Amino acid sequence: MGSRRTNKYPQEVLKNNELDLHGYRVEEVLGRLNTFLRSRGGQKVRIIVGKGTRSPDGVPSIKLAVEDWLSNKEIVWNYSKILGGGDGAIE
Repeated sequence: MGSRRTNKYPQEVLKNNELDLHGYRVEEVLGRLNTFLRSRGGQKVRIIVGKGTRSPDGVPSIKLAVEDWLSNKEIVWNYSKILGGGDGAIE
C-alpha cells in the first residue's frame, strides 16, 4: 500500500467526511472510494485526489479515475473551492 502524506489544505466542516487518496494507486482507490461513499449515506464529502504533479508521466491518474467513476455512477460532483483543494479535490 502507498504511503499517506498529511493533507496540506485547511480542514473545514467536512473533516470527518473527507477521503484523502494521496499516495495510493488507481487500483486501490476505487474500492476505497466506494466503501467511503456508502458509509456516508449521501452526505456531502470531499475526496482529495491531488493534481498528478508527482506522477511519473504528469498525468493525474487518480483524479481522472475518480472523476470517471463518479460520472459513471451518476454522482453529482464539483471541484472544491481553492481553500478546499481547488481542482485537486472533488466535492
